[in-house]
Amino acid sequence: MDRILPDRSVGVDLLDAFAPTGESQVRLGMVMSVDGSVTDEEGWTSKLGGPADRRMLRALRGTAGVILVGAGSVRTGRYPPHRPTAAIRGWRRRAGLPEVAPLAVITRSGDLDRALPVFTEAEVPTLVVGADGLRSTVAGLRERFGDVLCEGGPGLATALFDAGLVDEVVLSVAPSLLPGDNGRLVTGLTTRRELTLREVYEEGGEVFLRYGISSSSVPGSGKSGDTTPAT
Repeated sequence: MDRILPDRSVGVDLLDAFAPTGESQVRLGMVMSVDGSVTDEEGWTSKLGGPADRRMLRALRGTAGVILVGAGSVRTGRYPPHRPTAAIRGWRRRAGLPEVAPLAVITRSGDLDRALPVFTEAEVPTLVVGADGLRSTVAGLRERFGDVLCEGGPGLATALFDAGLVDEVVLSVAPSLLPGDNGRLVTGLTTRRELTLREVYEEGGEVFLRYGISSSSVPGSGKSGDTTPAT
């Protein structure tokens, strides 16, 4: 994969590019089409991106301390256990990380089918964390595991933004226009957020935008309360 901004670099090692910095952060990684849809015609995200998107996802998961996902995504039954490649396992060992990052499913109701593969076939136990008190839940994950990778869905992403908890966004843009009225990346934000473009990557027509959260978005922006995702 090539980086085209801020400087041109061919064949970037994505694991090194997204390696932990020593200060834990919350990174949101999601995919959308050019027209802003986060699901395909059948309502799924799995086929929205191509091979490059899957490579980026493996890298983001490979550098994370824990992977946070909303219960709604898990309930579909199409959310697989995390299985890093041998190369990623080796990189994680060298980086001082466990070979496999655990998955944390955030839920308010606790209504989850524990017979799903994401629970029964996981290499490391899948965690279930409460959605009430989102700020304290995320703080606990950061303290225990380091970097948190959030993979959505939109409801959880919105709640994290409203609570001022997102430090970085990695947005995969699939080169597609889709029929229908599909969901947005975030829905119902209570406060506008400004992003700062840090890097742009490209491979096979897929573009990947790495954003930081502008400091102008932080003061007074959702910090006074706690937002609960409807999961």
